[in-house]
Amino acid sequence: MSLLSTLFCIRTLFREPHAQLLRPQNSSHHVPRRGRRGPLLQGHPREFSVPYVIYVDFENFLTPSVDKNSVIEHVLSGFSCLKVSKFDEEIFKPYVYSGKNVMTKFYEYIYAKQQTICEKLGIQKDMMVLTEREKIDYENTTI
Repeated sequence: MSLLSTLFCIRTLFREPHAQLLRPQNSSHHVPRRGRRGPLLQGHPREFSVPYVIYVDFENFLTPSVDKNSVIEHVLSGFSCLKVSKFDEEIFKPYVYSGKNVMTKFYEYIYAKQQTICEKLGIQKDMMVLTEREKIDYENTTI
């Protein structure tokens, strides 16, 4: 299978043959009910919870290419980022940049966020005391 006939599946993040991606798939994405914060994902075997996610959207201009084998070149013009936390008390404003040196500004932003996230996750806290019910459940747990 050539690299040109292989794409990455957005759903599983694995390489898939081009023809397989074109086949209809049973989607496990559902429209969220009122009061829910986002899409309800079910049946994802590779899914695990992470404390922070940064969503990024790059914007660009399409310009004619001087290369005869290429029709259009993408010229970056900006990006927007949204940091999301699984902790309810943390709400972040979106960050938007438009101008020169887009990738430099993007990496500066990401590295700054990485630093603050690592500092936050590096805080060691004592475990909360188990309730009586949790103690019983723990004692009765089998592997």
